Amino acid sequence: MRRKKWMRVLAVAGTVALAASLALPAIGKGKPSKDEVVVTMSYVGAGIATSELCSSGALVMNQERSGLMRADWTGANDVEMALTTDAVKLTDCHGGLVAGTGEEFAGYFILDPTRDGGVKLTSRFDYYWEYEKVTNKSGKTRTVQTGLELFEINADLRGDEDFDWSASGEPQTVTGQLELLSFEKNVGWTPLGTTDITMTITINAAP
Repeated sequence: MRRKKWMRVLAVAGTVALAASLALPAIGKGKPSKDEVVVTMSYVGAGIATSELCSSGALVMNQERSGLMRADWTGANDVEMALTTDAVKLTDCHGGLVAGTGEEFAGYFILDPTRDGGVKLTSRFDYYWEYEKVTNKSGKTRTVQTGLELFEINADLRGDEDFDWSASGEPQTVTGQLELLSFEKNVGWTPLGTTDITMTITINAAP
């Protein structure tokens, strides 16, 4: 299914590479590891989960000294989303490239410490790349990118205590407001509204 048709199914009201400028915030509570961690997530009502419906039930993420954790989408590590705004409803599995797209960059999922002890959640996902062959006046053919579409989410989440970025294996519940946007080549960014989410995040050491 072409991505534009898929976007219409989602009832959205409404370049080649997008650079994500992410400043490193202050280190949160606990001693973060320097390597891989295994993160599980669940939600109550609305949010994001590492459901076995979409992957193995966990997300392997690379963690920096600052605490920041990142996973790049591979198609085998999608997450379950339950996000509803005035403009769109996202359910089921999301993350990697949309079916039928070109094999290009697929986006990422990041959890990042904030200065006030919270969690900055951000992700770009469901990329759709489109290309076509163009022949110039001299008869030479080249490939031109004609389409790029994706979603982005951003949320500042807080718990009752400062978030612990060590691989303690302890579930931590955080809440906050999530913003959803879409991007389309030659159009730019379109805000799709906000929704409140409640998530439980657990960080475990990689086996």
